[in-house]
Amino acid sequence: MPCPPPTARSRIRDGRSRAGRPPFEHPDLEAGLVVLPIDGEGLDVTPLPRDEVVYVSADPQRTAQPVTMADLAAAKLILYDAHYGWRDPTRRQLAERAQVAGVTLSAVIEVEHVESALHIVARGAGDTIVSRAVAHSRTFPEGLHTVGFAEPLYDTIAVVRRQGTVLSPATQEITRLARRMLLAHRAAQRPARDGLRT
Repeated sequence: MPCPPPTARSRIRDGRSRAGRPPFEHPDLEAGLVVLPIDGEGLDVTPLPRDEVVYVSADPQRTAQPVTMADLAAAKLILYDAHYGWRDPTRRQLAERAQVAGVTLSAVIEVEHVESALHIVARGAGDTIVSRAVAHSRTFPEGLHTVGFAEPLYDTIAVVRRQGTVLSPATQEITRLARRMLLAHRAAQRPARDGLRT
């Protein structure tokens, strides 16, 4: 059965937060999908599912046991989201943990996209981190190994909007679909299993 034509107009922008802030520079932007933590001043934040962050290597010996902050500090890290660097929410969590552990994290190579980082890791140039959703995706390169952190690390996705605003019906529907998609993805994931991607 064909879908009826849309009766509302929506504009979906592709962009990330800058320095932990959602991109609300545009006055017509009603809501955003972000990874926490962010500076939530003036925003309503609705957390959605969280996703575990795992360590990825082409060398199975480096994923034989859960990774500590000392292990991460000693690794040749290939990190993505170069434009945001250590302002990226996942990197911020790691930097805080490293500070508590008394170690310093640095990348030997920084690229913009996770796919680029994974291809470099697949060539044996270093290791990276990704969410389990990425590790279980069809685009995850064969032959890479994963392991969780000794103290599990999670990305929490959230919907944000300006406080006191009412979302348009179109944005409410997009938000509902995003939430449903994330929940369905989490339910469909295989049980957490580290080791070689099969």
